Amino acid sequence: MRLGTKVALAVAGVVLAQLALYGVYRLVEASREGPQTSAVTTAPPVVTTSETGTLVVEDLDGHATNLGALEHPTIVHFWATWCEPCREELPALLDLADAGQIRLIAVALDDGWAPVHEMLGGRQSPSLALGSPSAAKRQLGVRTLPVTFLVDVGGVVRLRADGARNWRSAEFVAHWDRAVLSREREIVY
Repeated sequence: MRLGTKVALAVAGVVLAQLALYGVYRLVEASREGPQTSAVTTAPPVVTTSETGTLVVEDLDGHATNLGALEHPTIVHFWATWCEPCREELPALLDLADAGQIRLIAVALDDGWAPVHEMLGGRQSPSLALGSPSAAKRQLGVRTLPVTFLVDVGGVVRLRADGARNWRSAEFVAHWDRAVLSREREIVY
């Protein structure tokens, strides 16, 4: 066997090994927190009355926020960097919050800030927070991502929207507004 053929076979072996490792990596990442919604939906949020409990999240500066002690109605959005629908949805939510149109706490359920900073390409937002996947699951029933809640004063959950939403869609915003108004009380962002 010629040297060129041996080198070509070795290179092909390395490429196949890398492809196999990448496949294993994708399987592990997909199973980290269970299934995730794969399509953006315009389904209306579900009106509910539950409580956040004492779920605590940490902002970029390391300050803790207890979602059960909120003083203003706030949209609390759970997402992760490994969740593709989350990656698509998050920028619109951050744009609304950064423009002052909504109060938002966007809780990343990642292992730390490094993947969040990498995904956002250095974008900083006071709306970003880091939380515990197990605490979110235990206290709010977060089993798939993304999931968004409207949390009222004192940690009372008023609305829940499972799956990715198009926050730039007039249809979804109209559904959201109708659900907010159906609570028969004024909720001001």
